[in-house]
Amino acid sequence: MDAEPIAVTDLPNESLEAIAQILAALFYYRQGISLEHHFESMKRLREVAIEVRTQIQAKGRSSVHLMNLYEEHGLDAVVYLSQVKAWLALQSQKQTYGKEPPTRCPACDMPLAQSWTCLACGLELESPYQRMQVRSSSQPAVQFLPFHTALLADPERRRLLFVNCREGHRVVWEIDAEQWSATVPLSPLYLENHHLLMVDQQENRVFEVNLWGKTIWEFKTDTSERHQLLGPRRVALHHRAQDAYLLIADTGNHRILMIDRHHRIHWQYGVKGEPGKDDGFLNSPTDVQLTSEGYVLIADRGNHRVLEINPDNNLITWESPQDLGLSLPTFAEKLPNHNLLVVDAGNYRVLELNPQGVPEEECVYFNQSLDPRFRMDDPLHYFRRENQNILLSNGRRIMEIDLIHKHALWVNNLSELRYEGHEDNGHTLDPNPDFVAWISKQDAAPQASMALNDILARTSVFQGAPVTFFESLTPYLTLQTFYPEDKIVTQGQTGDAMFILKKGKVQVLKEPETLLATLEAGDIFGEMALVLSEPRSATVKAVSNCEIYRLSKWAFDTALQPFPEVQAGIQKLAQSRAAITRLKTGKHLSSQEASEVLQALLDQQVERLQQIKAQFSHRSHPVIAFRPLWRLMYNKIEQHVIHEALLAGLNCFELHVHTYNREVMSQLQASHVVELLQAQGDLLKLHPSPEAIFKDLLDDTLALTLLTRHSPEQILDDLAGMDELAPSEIYSIVF
Repeated sequence: MDAEPIAVTDLPNESLEAIAQILAALFYYRQGISLEHHFESMKRLREVAIEVRTQIQAKGRSSVHLMNLYEEHGLDAVVYLSQVKAWLALQSQKQTYGKEPPTRCPACDMPLAQSWTCLACGLELESPYQRMQVRSSSQPAVQFLPFHTALLADPERRRLLFVNCREGHRVVWEIDAEQWSATVPLSPLYLENHHLLMVDQQENRVFEVNLWGKTIWEFKTDTSERHQLLGPRRVALHHRAQDAYLLIADTGNHRILMIDRHHRIHWQYGVKGEPGKDDGFLNSPTDVQLTSEGYVLIADRGNHRVLEINPDNNLITWESPQDLGLSLPTFAEKLPNHNLLVVDAGNYRVLELNPQGVPEEECVYFNQSLDPRFRMDDPLHYFRRENQNILLSNGRRIMEIDLIHKHALWVNNLSELRYEGHEDNGHTLDPNPDFVAWISKQDAAPQASMALNDILARTSVFQGAPVTFFESLTPYLTLQTFYPEDKIVTQGQTGDAMFILKKGKVQVLKEPETLLATLEAGDIFGEMALVLSEPRSATVKAVSNCEIYRLSKWAFDTALQPFPEVQAGIQKLAQSRAAITRLKTGKHLSSQEASEVLQALLDQQVERLQQIKAQFSHRSHPVIAFRPLWRLMYNKIEQHVIHEALLAGLNCFELHVHTYNREVMSQLQASHVVELLQAQGDLLKLHPSPEAIFKDLLDDTLALTLLTRHSPEQILDDLAGMDELAPSEIYSIVF
């Protein structure tokens, strides 16, 4: 059945060869016959590719029916646009850069502001220094993969998956059991020649296949008894001069081997078949890497340690300290900054250690308070993406962890990752409904069952008030009912009450019909009417049947009389709000004033971070389920600041402020936003940085991190008062 016509970007001329190769791969999948050396068959496929490309550009897919493609064998297949794009991406070479990074991120097109790391999508570009390191170390997993593409092993279904992590974790190419003879594929590595190198744990093999699944090379384990493998778990590749060398974690034999393509063994650490912890012995090693210093890094899982070996003399140059308490460390990787990343599987955590072995980052990915799907007792697969996220799999489930923000971004069953090339319909790879519901519960607003005192206590107007104040205030609340489309607050009218949403959902709208926010049970709005009598800046309208508590200004003033300390706080807040109102409605900054605002912010940030760094101490943080579109990256010092602010009762928000019509934001606009938000609280982070804004390296979005006592609705409300800005986005940040 033909799909409906869709709009598709024209495919380049290179796509013709890609389509021919895809058809040849599908033929190999169906018939087990390779066409790469059959000239007439490949010529026919290249001719067919012209018509296929035309149909794909019109409909997004094309059906192919070929009789007698090779001898009596024909081909019936469907080629999808996503397949062609994936094949082109896999066959392309990544661009390299000189001494300076590009002006914009090649993955998400955000400005880089002279940085090798994108603060929007987290992409780490290869700097000249990193390029020099890679030449003398094992090949990184992402080196030759397209941006934001992960290569995953699914051993239970005997297949390898290329997954687009930025498009719903969609499978864009698959090699499965019917195309090869691997039983339990592990540790796949995508090579420069577009082949895949991996181990087969059950069949005790190390081998290389092409994208069709055809075996190109295999380590000859029958050469001698010393060549025989037992349950290998990992293979790494590095080059020396013109030769390629492979490091194999021969787990069942308790050793590490270094071999070449000619099946010669060049080096071994560990005694074959004899586990031990003394010098020269290992116990079930599961990971291996050659570092840029020329040492061999080993995850010695059975001995609960990670160590580095000098292959020239077999001496241990570094061993993980015992006070780390490692338990079954399964994977270890030396990072470009010379820190060490360790997956401490027995403790369900990922550690980043500095060269002295001291933890600088720690993320616990499972504990009893988290969903059981996060539990992975024996991870079989580890993949570090180019944006520093970690993919872990135990053969049944796959999980992605954002180490910077300590978030589990995604978890799913491997069986649910399906490749559209095997079916007539594409698949949207969302997590299963139970997991979606669980995440929604974690991110949901406080429910109506929450005590009114607790809700009032987190309102900016009442910060620091004693419990007795809330007890005296509660009787003044009146419960009202509203129905869909009822207006609770009208823009332009003078405010005289605050509202607490007990049940239902409301929308905050900037007239005529600009949606600023959607509020649910437990949310508060209109609280500034208790402080200042000023016109409402937005309309609040009921979306469903709502029950809402109302607190009038008269009732509030009455309840406030016996509490002079709360009165003083309200007075101070009123002065602050008056200053913010002047900023919203007053004159725009001059160019000189804008520069002064940004320079003051820069000086303040530098001074503050230096003070915090002097008293910073490392803390472990558990993983938190959260799925934003894109977020700023926070280093450990900034995480510490946010953590301390939350303990002090502050809110931490990340704001994405946009311009109308996606125009480039001006330095004056950015300065106006900075000045407005500084009056709301403490700005921790700004992207682009003040230096980049000085150089006019701005886009249509300004991202800021704000520590404040104000509610998100109030902040959005204030930003909405600036005519030159489009509706902004706000996210709560938790560490």
